[in-house]
Amino acid sequence: MNLKSSVGFILLLLFKCAVWTSAEEAMVLANAHLLPPGGYQRLSNNNEKEYARDCYEIFQHSEGSAKDGLYVIHPMKDPIVAYCNMQDGGWTVIQHITANSTVDFDRIWLDYKYGFGSVHDNYWLGNEYVYQLTNTSRPYTLRVKLVDLNAEIKWGEYEPFKIEDEESQYRIRLGLYKGNAADALTQDTEAYLHDNQKFTTKDRDNDNYFQNCAKLEYNGIPGGGWWYDSCA
Repeated sequence: MNLKSSVGFILLLLFKCAVWTSAEEAMVLANAHLLPPGGYQRLSNNNEKEYARDCYEIFQHSEGSAKDGLYVIHPMKDPIVAYCNMQDGGWTVIQHITANSTVDFDRIWLDYKYGFGSVHDNYWLGNEYVYQLTNTSRPYTLRVKLVDLNAEIKWGEYEPFKIEDEESQYRIRLGLYKGNAADALTQDTEAYLHDNQKFTTKDRDNDNYFQNCAKLEYNGIPGGGWWYDSCA
């Protein structure tokens, strides 16, 4: 999520917090379950007294010298860990998934709310934290980055971008699109308009189809949670 504004990335248990201790301090991370083994030692800014709101703010403060990696950010209520893509300008990664991923995306509402996977590999940051990040007067941009097996890159950006709160079922709001990939989120077709849709999981059906889109399979793989219209 680049503050230029932006959240996002991609192709992007349940204890809400955990306490990490060292000889010098104790840190509480709301999504500590996303840390890989030894993850506390991998945090690039774990000794800060105050944490930036997002990765772009860290990038700005470093005057562009920050490196890709795990960082503590503080979007609203509690500090969380996120992977920051600094080489592209300070993006907060909210989803990362590779072709050989072993992370199961066929998950329930609570998993998608608080995040799952490993923040150093394939993961979903969590709808609650994306809501906290984008619930601000400053506009954010969603970037989707797709890399194929031949290392060819396609990308798309939507600005502004925000996620509403859980009471609104984490409805997604997207602005104007630009990029060299097909617009797969705001393109208005019979079953394809994901913009302004509520989030659906296999245990909470908020889509506009007569079946639960998160349960339907494609090539034997369940759809998983998403902002479905009539599936697609």
